[in-house]
Order: sequence, then C-alpha cells, then structure tokens
Amino acid sequence: MKKITIVAEIGVNHNGDITLAKKMIREAKKFVLELSNFKELKFNSYFKNRRHVYHLLSAYYEPSKNITRDNLIKKLFNNFSIKCATQYYPLYKYPLFKKMGYKGNCTNTEEFYKNMVSFPFHHWMTNRDFKYLISSVKKAMMDLRKYR
Repeated sequence: MKKITIVAEIGVNHNGDITLAKKMIREAKKFVLELSNFKELKFNSYFKNRRHVYHLLSAYYEPSKNITRDNLIKKLFNNFSIKCATQYYPLYKYPLFKKMGYKGNCTNTEEFYKNMVSFPFHHWMTNRDFKYLISSVKKAMMDLRKYR
C-alpha cells in the first residue's frame, strides 16, 4: 500500500500556491542554518529527513540561570521592532478544558511552552525583511550570550 501524505495547511499560510510553499521551506531551512551556531536555540530536528511546510518557525530557547526566552523576545521587540510569539499553550490549561474536567501533567509540553519562541514567518515577507530577521536574531543572540 502506498503511503499518503496530506498537507492540510498549505491553503492557509501559502494561499494554496505551491511556489510560495517551496519558497517558505527554503527560507525556513536557511533561517535554521544561519542560526545553527547558537546551540541555545534548538529547532525541531524531527523533520530533517521528512517534508515539512513550516507554517510556524519556532524554536526551543535553552534557558540559563540569568536568561530566558522572554529576554530574547523583549530584545527582538525593543531593539529591532520584531514581534515574536509563544505557541503551544497546553490545552488542559484553558478554562474551557478545565471546566470540562480535563487535567494534565505533561511535563515535556509545559517545558517546551515555557521556553519556546515563534519567529515571524509569513509568505508576504520580502527578502529584505527576511535578511533583517536573520541578522537581528543573530545580534540579539550574541548580546544575550554576554549574560548567560
């Protein structure tokens, strides 16, 4: 039996345009490669030998005693006007799920949520914007290393 691959997200973030999807894949890989010297920033390695549409460009920021992902998010916003986000809030923490009686103890999910950062990554970003994002993240990471 042939394995079936479904890419349900393609119509949302890439406007159903396979050319845009491929561009985003190339850019995401470039972003990860450009930041590979920053070992405190960990990107998902699960997709190395698989296809991935990169609807989000997120990473785990390895916290130190003095520096957390919040410091990175603040520095990118305050110094470079780059707005990052956090994603993957554990579902069982939402009021609706609590009300329905869902309880959770997912330590890996909680750890990832507390330390993840989602970088702005959209199909309408220009090459100039994308280069600015990479250079700004590098500068912010270098500055934060002073306090680790």
